[in-house]
Amino acid sequence: MVDFNRVWPGKEKGNAAEQQAWLLWNNLWAGNATLFVDMHTQSRGTEYPLFIYADYRNPQVKQMAELFPADQIKADPGEKGSVETTFVENKIPAITLEIGKPKLYQPELIARSLTGVRNLMVQQGMTAGTLGTTAKEQKTFIGNEMSSIRAEVGGFAEVLVKVGDTVVKGQKVAVQRNAFGDTIREYTATHDGRVLAVGNDPLREPRALLVRILFNNPEPQCADGC
Repeated sequence: MVDFNRVWPGKEKGNAAEQQAWLLWNNLWAGNATLFVDMHTQSRGTEYPLFIYADYRNPQVKQMAELFPADQIKADPGEKGSVETTFVENKIPAITLEIGKPKLYQPELIARSLTGVRNLMVQQGMTAGTLGTTAKEQKTFIGNEMSSIRAEVGGFAEVLVKVGDTVVKGQKVAVQRNAFGDTIREYTATHDGRVLAVGNDPLREPRALLVRILFNNPEPQCADGC
């Protein structure tokens, strides 16, 4: 299976996904966009809050991200082949906006996403008006590194924390059981931080996500994201 958000800007003579990306990039986006907001949700079986990936090495990207009243922002150096990173590499400020759970209509997250888009349009002079709620008023949690706690074996998982919870290192965050109800694994938080994502499907295969934590790494090289 090809991850369509890892093949940008595509290839003229590549596979089907790469050719589609190449056509979009060269015939629509490149030369036409001056800013870009790439909207997603989490994948099936997992959930995010209203969350943004943003390359804080770029001041315009940082400003864009903080115009959105998100729950959490990750200062992030980018992912090669993603839409967001491809735009940033081509000197076009871009962010990735993750709007909660997949396959579910979440009016409150959608409303805050629209507020952020309108804030961006006002800031850019595209429409008249004043700014609505931003990251500052929302008290958005901003971190620079993530830690993903994944299932070591297959089994039934009970996640003990919710998206947005504050956790401390060593806190129990998930338990896995077998078909007889026996506890086969317990998982603890790897860092102090904020719960960014959880696996909400109780059937978890080996390496499937249980809990993802957003935190702040004090090392200087992580100041703008690790």
